[in-house]
Amino acid sequence: MIPKINTGNGFRGVLEYNLQPHKGEIIGHDAIVGQDPRSLAHEFGVIRRMNQRVKQPVFHVSLSLAEGEHLSNEQWMAIARRYMHQMGFTNNQAVYIRHRDTKHEHVHVVANRVRIDDLKVVNNWKSQQRAQQIARVIERDHGLKGPDPSKKKEPRAKAPTRDELAMAERTKEPSSKMMLQMILDAAMHGKPSMTEFVQRLETHGVSVYANIASTGRVSGLAFEYKGLKAKGSKLGRAYGWSKLIRKVSYEQIRDLEVLCAATERAKKGETSQGSDGTGVKPVQERRERLGENQRLSPAIPTTPVQKRPDRRGKARSEPRSEPKPTRKTSPPNAGPHQPDPFSEHDFLRKQSAPIDPPVGDERKSQPRPEKKKSWRDRVKARVGLDPTARVVKRQLKGMSAECYEIGILYHRDTPQSRMNRRNWTREQILEHLPWLKRENARGADIFIRPDDMRWILVDDVSKQDIDRMKREGVPPSVVVETSLNNHQAWVRFPDQPTSERVATSIARALARRFNGDPYSADWRHMGRLAGFTNRKEEHKKRDGHHPFVLLHEYREKIAHKGQRFTDVAEQEHRQARLHARNSLAPSDLIVPVKQKQLPRKKTGEVDYSRVDYRLARDMARAGYETSQIVDELQHSPNLADRKGRNTLGYLTRTAIKATKSVGRMTGRVRDQDKEDQDQEKKKRRFLVSAKEDAPRSVRASSCGGSS
Repeated sequence: MIPKINTGNGFRGVLEYNLQPHKGEIIGHDAIVGQDPRSLAHEFGVIRRMNQRVKQPVFHVSLSLAEGEHLSNEQWMAIARRYMHQMGFTNNQAVYIRHRDTKHEHVHVVANRVRIDDLKVVNNWKSQQRAQQIARVIERDHGLKGPDPSKKKEPRAKAPTRDELAMAERTKEPSSKMMLQMILDAAMHGKPSMTEFVQRLETHGVSVYANIASTGRVSGLAFEYKGLKAKGSKLGRAYGWSKLIRKVSYEQIRDLEVLCAATERAKKGETSQGSDGTGVKPVQERRERLGENQRLSPAIPTTPVQKRPDRRGKARSEPRSEPKPTRKTSPPNAGPHQPDPFSEHDFLRKQSAPIDPPVGDERKSQPRPEKKKSWRDRVKARVGLDPTARVVKRQLKGMSAECYEIGILYHRDTPQSRMNRRNWTREQILEHLPWLKRENARGADIFIRPDDMRWILVDDVSKQDIDRMKREGVPPSVVVETSLNNHQAWVRFPDQPTSERVATSIARALARRFNGDPYSADWRHMGRLAGFTNRKEEHKKRDGHHPFVLLHEYREKIAHKGQRFTDVAEQEHRQARLHARNSLAPSDLIVPVKQKQLPRKKTGEVDYSRVDYRLARDMARAGYETSQIVDELQHSPNLADRKGRNTLGYLTRTAIKATKSVGRMTGRVRDQDKEDQDQEKKKRRFLVSAKEDAPRSVRASSCGGSS
């Protein structure tokens, strides 16, 4: 019994073929009741559509008997069902069809690889090998005949190509490849040992190269004959190592040294011998044979010196005493194991055509006819190379910043649930567009923000609010539509805000004025990049697709009348700082803690420089000015002993560094989770001591000394 398996993705075609009139009949079903191809394909399709991941749900196998064997329908059903169960089809749809149109009785089984109970797919791994093993067991149990081992196909040599056959017919001689195959077949006759096999090849002028690993394991042989060098597998499957050792006896202890010596002789060019065993190299033998041939001239005529223009249009003269070798040939003084440049075909071709035609007979270059453009090329020529790239270029043109911050926000159900930020220029954004499109297709949202605090984002505004912004003198430069009637407007102010807090206050004022989202009003909030899709589930369309972010306006406009928002923001900032300074004294920031919580040096002493910086940073967060921080730090313990004369410079640098650190950290508060914010609050509480050995609170050391 011979099983033959095929898989596919359509049930209708295979059922139409097997249920042709007067050809096949249904002898059984499994979990299916249809009788014609249409109804059967419909039932198969119901289960198939429940598992959309499977690409090839069709399993088609034919079980054929040997000529002269016959089985009844009941016997066929018992054998076929046993075969299918052992292949893993225990709870699947299947139909059994018997054919009598050939000398060999056979049954076709069409099954669905998707199970009915759990909708999993039957594994198709090594199905051919498993099918043969199951068939041998069924043959033994039911007394059936197996395949005839004498009819097993033997590996053959690689057939010659059309060019080789044409050259052999023209020269009346076989090609080097055909000769090498014949020599190998003759050398393998009688199953000789590897040593005898190598000796036979070298006697006929064939060099042997063995691929030997450092462990002594041989993985293959390569052969060289008359300039042709090829691996055994390239000459045909019969000459590969796995098939070669079936016809040649190989023992590593006996033949390994012989293969190593043959390889060394082949590399030195000492193994190639003539047909008579005189040691004449193949190339020399070839040249002598060609020289003695009466049809060919032993000398190559010399072409007179001719002038012809070079690439720059200038005339140059050069003698051509011999034809220029082609890419597949070697120079005349080639070694014995290089391709033969004096082949008959190439020699006759060069003799028949002039080497350098006269200048006047040179053909003028004719322009090639233009290739007809496809519909895809015509669309690209009309709309541009990439619609996404065109929209992104327009949005970048409207923003006109030197650097941008790109954000890639992944879904919450993915491992990367936080914002992935990149600082890129315009050229870098356009260069990484394919990567951004891939991440967007995988479910990530793409955001952008100019690295300039003059750009303020107003999120979730309607078209009416944008028109009101234009009437009130705050026209947006870039307007994108993120979803239906939801827009994002970028406003460019003429002057740079004094700090991040002022920029955040401006954003909040714009959001209050024009009905924007107050939770998205800060100086670092990012907007969506046009040309990509909005991956939020609440904005998904009815057809299951996500909406694209559309670009409506992209012309840079400066909001000259937006100074009033800047003034209001700076006034709010000053009031907040004044309130913080009046409600919280510097000494209130310090609470007594244990001595082991103080920052210390490697020597174990208290690091008062780090203590000063922590106090300066907390005062900056509370709204104190730099000068006030310097005045308060002058009461630091042992300041003169630690810093010497330059105490004022040290205090100024510490205050400025702390103020800048607080300004940078302000924009990152929204990106930190609650745990990070709680940890940041714990770092704000510290103390210093007036004495090194028994420190007390900073309040006692600094405020007590000032009073």
